[in-house]
Amino acid sequence: MNKLNLQILTFGLMLCFSVLKVNGQVLQSRSDIIKENGYGYESGVTDDGTKYIYYDKEVTTEQSGKYTQCKAIYFTKLDDGTEICKFWRILEPKSETNPNVSYMKKNFVEVDYMKWKDYETGILYKIEVEEGLCITTAWYDFEKQ
Repeated sequence: MNKLNLQILTFGLMLCFSVLKVNGQVLQSRSDIIKENGYGYESGVTDDGTKYIYYDKEVTTEQSGKYTQCKAIYFTKLDDGTEICKFWRILEPKSETNPNVSYMKKNFVEVDYMKWKDYETGILYKIEVEEGLCITTAWYDFEKQ
């Protein structure tokens, strides 16, 4: 493999793994998240009344080829009216499961089946595979598991 191809592959892998990082979004305010990620999002409300926004991103990986990754960020309102992220989810093709699990095992402590914790930040991560999707969820561990 020549040097340029190796650089492109390395950059691609770094981009893929960087999307799993928290980037401070759990417990971050809605306005700060939008300021950081831009206004190119859609928004909605779940059946239980939880507000969310989501960003679609075109991603290309070796295992899945080109696909649209969706990152949904769910909010709760504080007493002062500020909306903060209570959890986020990334939806990808199920073919992304093995690389995502490998990343989690390398960087975090496994606390249960398909569930990891970053003890530096207190963030829990869970990976599920449903209906052809790999769903990665992250939230703050208020219960201190």
